[in-house]
Amino acid sequence: MKYLTLISFVSVVLSACSNEMPDWKNAVSSNTIQNYELFVRNYPKSKYADSANFKIEELSYRNAWLSDSLINLELFLNKYPKSKFIDSANNKIFELKNTEQGKLVGINTSFSLNDAAKGTIKDMYYEGKIIIEKSNGERREALCDLSLINKLKGGQTLKVIYDRKIKDWKVVAIIEKP
Repeated sequence: MKYLTLISFVSVVLSACSNEMPDWKNAVSSNTIQNYELFVRNYPKSKYADSANFKIEELSYRNAWLSDSLINLELFLNKYPKSKFIDSANNKIFELKNTEQGKLVGINTSFSLNDAAKGTIKDMYYEGKIIIEKSNGERREALCDLSLINKLKGGQTLKVIYDRKIKDWKVVAIIEKP
């Protein structure tokens, strides 16, 4: 009976070893959290376990970052407090907390919304300030790069972010056409 138990144990071990490499290749080719977690669960002592755990962390970070969700980013930071992605996640959290959207209502305050809506403001050759109005009626001034100023028309929805380096709000994207 002992002999039979030993043979069963050896066959299970050999079977596990023979599946490890195909399972690792499957996890790598699918590149999903679920398959890396399955690999780690099935082969916790594998020489690939650390790599699989890192990929789980990396993919979790990527998913949280792409979701543009404060909750997902904070959950990531709580789950991986020593992650190499901490600085990037904190920067993304700052960006999300300090990003606003609003309708363009003025350019350099000397231009009216009507001028902008008619498309009469075309060739400005400097960086200037624009004014947006948020959905709550609050207005915000923001720096606007020349490459975007030349594309602006009244009524567009713009994304502005507080830039810590310049200590001012700046336009980062045109979200919606008028």
